[in-house]
Amino acid sequence: RQKLLEEKERAHVKSLEKDAAIIIQRNCRMCLAKRKCKNRRIELGSLHSRLLMYVERFMVDHCLWSLMRSINSDYIRYERTIINIVEREEKLAKTFVEKVG
Repeated sequence: RQKLLEEKERAHVKSLEKDAAIIIQRNCRMCLAKRKCKNRRIELGSLHSRLLMYVERFMVDHCLWSLMRSINSDYIRYERTIINIVEREEKLAKTFVEKVG
């Protein structure tokens, strides 16, 4: 009878040790996940100020289409500016070659 009680006690202790290891692993994973999420929040600070403005507006109105439309219009404006700069440079280069040549 004493042996049976000791064996049950050892099995119980072994089960507790296994449970403790699982709990430690779970808490460790939770800490790592929190740290990773915190790092992601910090990454938002490295965004361009204009994009941050759009993201903040999105956080208020939760309208994804409004966010996409704003970003798209910025891209269109940027591409138009680049095209204008290239055309101007080509025109200036052509004028320079005509005057020099």
